Amino acid sequence: MSTATRKQLESSVREIGSVLQQVIGELGNLKDLAIGTMTVVKELPGYEEALEKMKTKQEEKEKEQEPETKLEL
Repeated sequence: MSTATRKQLESSVREIGSVLQQVIGELGNLKDLAIGTMTVVKELPGYEEALEKMKTKQEEKEKEQEPETKLEL
């Protein structure tokens, strides 16, 4: 591998590393935003009732999706 090619590869790897660091930072910000939003939502009136309703709907959906057990002979 020539020196020029090696230098290009090193430069590309550094750039990728830099971009990955930015992505990691943004994911941290997104996590903080999601946690903050969830904290606010939990304080809204009717949260507990809405949560129970969602749980019930999910349980019904899961029951509908369960495959029937067939007896094999």
